[in-house]
Amino acid sequence: PVVVPESPESGCGEFVSPSESSQSSLDFDDIFRPQARSLALQTPQPPPTPRPPQPLRTPRAPTPESRVRLYRSATTDWARLWQDLLQAHPRTQPQWLLSLDFHGVVDKEFWSTTQVFDRIASKPDLGLLVLSYTTSQRLVETSRAFIARLVNSSRHTGPIVLLVCPRKIGEQGKHECLTRLLDAAPTCVKGAVHIDDSWPIVEEVRTRASPGITAQYYAPDSPYSLLSFLDWHRLL
Repeated sequence: PVVVPESPESGCGEFVSPSESSQSSLDFDDIFRPQARSLALQTPQPPPTPRPPQPLRTPRAPTPESRVRLYRSATTDWARLWQDLLQAHPRTQPQWLLSLDFHGVVDKEFWSTTQVFDRIASKPDLGLLVLSYTTSQRLVETSRAFIARLVNSSRHTGPIVLLVCPRKIGEQGKHECLTRLLDAAPTCVKGAVHIDDSWPIVEEVRTRASPGITAQYYAPDSPYSLLSFLDWHRLL
């Protein structure tokens, strides 16, 4: 038999290293890096650090400027004043206006006046005005702040109009203010009643007998609270 000699270049059982084979040549990155990236994607990430709780904002108390609208008789825009008066009656329009003096009436007893404001809030046909005589800016701001406290402590939906006149009677007095106020009133308003602890003011209103304007004297030494006084005269 003819024996074919084996090739010296490649033996039958010769081992070929992967590093020496062009077809089996694999880089380290090709073997291990993809798996590492896959594991990194599968590894759950820690949750984001929660934001610390924000402190609750304390609501700001309504300022006197927002709850009490200040007007001065010498420079009053009467139409605008009525717009502020009617804001307390968004669904209805008042037929009567209750005008209260500040010193000696509104500020006589805080809680009684708060009850008056509560009662007015339940009467859609009754508007509210604070009519005050003073020439002191300090007293004007004190009155405004006091009325704002009354509104904040009651169910009255403001704003409340504070009308300031420089005189008690005569020209630019309270009677003249009420007359000009009613002249500019909407047609639904039939009249106004003013409560004051100054007799000359009440006397002037009664003497002049202007159509639709009346006044009641609330004596400084009266033992009755403002609420009882208004109930007695059937004004609430």
